[in-house]
Amino acid sequence: MAGAQKLSDRIPSEGPGVFYTDEFMTMMEQHIPLLRSNPNTQLRPIEPSLALQYANDFYGLLLSLGIPFQYHWTVTRCNGYSGPMQFKGDVFTVIVPPFTEIDQLQQIFSSNSNLSIGSKIKTRPIARVLTFMPPD
Repeated sequence: MAGAQKLSDRIPSEGPGVFYTDEFMTMMEQHIPLLRSNPNTQLRPIEPSLALQYANDFYGLLLSLGIPFQYHWTVTRCNGYSGPMQFKGDVFTVIVPPFTEIDQLQQIFSSNSNLSIGSKIKTRPIARVLTFMPPD
């Protein structure tokens, strides 16, 4: 699509730079279903007036909820949007995956990237990280 802007180009860069790379986002895309079904994922209620205030500005809504920039892309994808303008202010719950899981995936991704310079990154170990065990 000519003139289309990538989602990664629209996010202000704060936090580790790896969060804003195409490679990291590609890897994270594979883990969105696991993050959505994680027992620690929160469903945060949104007041209708706040949702309307941030219609077409999902990142603004996430900022108002105190969600750090580096998680905006992942939270956006967990909510089924491919861009911040897809939020129309008519949804009153935001799916917020646990940041600790995202950070753990980022650490594994970065370790694999450092170990496999010039080769394809393997994601199989990452999938094992998100195998959830019920509490004893």
